[in-house]
Amino acid sequence: MLDERGIPIWLLILVLIVIPCAIAVFFGRFAWKHWPPNVFHCARCNRDFSKKPWLRFPSTCPHCAASDWNR
Repeated sequence: MLDERGIPIWLLILVLIVIPCAIAVFFGRFAWKHWPPNVFHCARCNRDFSKKPWLRFPSTCPHCAASDWNR
C-alpha cells in the first residue's frame, strides 16, 4: 500500500478507468441515436425499405414478404 504522501489505489483506479469509461458511455449514447438507417432494395418488388442499424439483417422484405429479396 501507499503511505500518507501517495495517491490511494482506489482513487487511481477511479481516475484512470472508471471516469473515462463513464464519459465514453455518456457520449456514445448520443452518437448511437443519430446513426442513419440501413436502406435495402428488394429485387422482387423493386421497392426500398430501411431498418435501424442496430437490428439484425432482414430475412424477408416487409412489402412483399419475399425471402429471396436480395438476389
